[in-house]
Order: sequence, then C-alpha cells, then structure tokens
Amino acid sequence: MSFLTFLLLFGVGISFAYSNKPKEIKYGHMEVQSITPAISTVKKISHNITSTKPGIKITVKENNNDAEMIQRMLEGNVDIIIASRDMNDDEEAIAKEYNISYKKLPFAISKDDTNQIYYMYINDMNYNHKPQNKVFAKNYYGDDRSLVVTTDVNPLPDEEYNKVIDYLKLIDEF
Repeated sequence: MSFLTFLLLFGVGISFAYSNKPKEIKYGHMEVQSITPAISTVKKISHNITSTKPGIKITVKENNNDAEMIQRMLEGNVDIIIASRDMNDDEEAIAKEYNISYKKLPFAISKDDTNQIYYMYINDMNYNHKPQNKVFAKNYYGDDRSLVVTTDVNPLPDEEYNKVIDYLKLIDEF
C-alpha cells in the first residue's frame, strides 16, 4: 500500500468515525403560555422535564387571552401556547402573509358539558430550531397520560391521542 493510499484510507476512517459521533444537543429556555384550565397540566409537564433535563429552562405563564397568545406565538415570542380555540381567519391570514407555519395539536378536552377541545400551538421555526420544544411536545404525548391533571381537563380520546403521537413520529423522520 502506498503512503498516499494509506493517508486517504486513514482520513476516510477518521472522517467516518467523527461523523458517527453523536451530536450533543444544546437545550435552552422556552416560554409556554396556557389558558387557566390547562395550566396545572402545563406546569406538571414543565416540572417533569426540568427535573430530568436540567439544561432546559421553562417559563410558564397563565394567559386567558387566546388572541394575544396566538399573536405572540406567530411572532416567535412564545414557543408553545395552549389555547381554547382554533385560529380565526384573520390570524390564519397573518400567518399565511408572513409565511409563518405552525403545528396545531389537540391537547385536552374541557371538563364542562361543552367538551371543548384545547389546542397546543407551536411555531414551526421554534419547533425545528429549539430542541426543548420537541421535548415538551413529546413529553406530553408520551406513552402514558400521567401528566394530564384530570381534575382540570379531560385527556384526549385514545384515537385522537394516537393520531398526534403518529404525527409527531412522522415529522421527526424528516
């Protein structure tokens, strides 16, 4: 084997070994805003995450103004919101005009007779560039539902819950 061949093979070996090294994930701060009925569940999720991943810092704020939370999420000022309604036409138009994409996931169901669905909204820019946002979503939609504070909200039906889990798995593959 020539010296040049040796260097090429050695270099490829080093490159291969280096590229297979697991990438260190750097977590940081995130802000979650939630309506009152879901705030206990959001706080429970946050505590669960920060106690197992000390690099993640989560600020949880209670906010019952869906319009304000949606606006802040679209602006990228809030990472995740739990809202009590769908976005209205004006809010969707703003998202479209400024090319802002987001994820809307069913979160829980109200305890009252209306069975209103609460939604988790995540700004896609924040979801894709801030790994702590993925951790939050995956932590809530984990294998069990122990993080749902059932005195405040009802968990999603199994079918809806499984759809969200499948969706999150799918987007992680791309």
